[in-house]
Amino acid sequence: MRTLFFVTIWFCALAVGFSQVNPLQISADKQKRVNEIIASMSLEEKIGQLFMVAAYSNKPDEHRIEIE
Repeated sequence: MRTLFFVTIWFCALAVGFSQVNPLQISADKQKRVNEIIASMSLEEKIGQLFMVAAYSNKPDEHRIEIE
């Protein structure tokens, strides 16, 4: 029983390890394009990329804005 447990854990670890794709591994062409876009941006545009608008709210419906 103990052996089965360790074999199961080992198999799960292998499955998880091989299923992960590193999102930072991109092609040289894509990296070149990203570098070109960043180089063409002003400082204000680069700072603007750090902000994210919330797309959800946990406020009651009375705070909701209807868009027509």
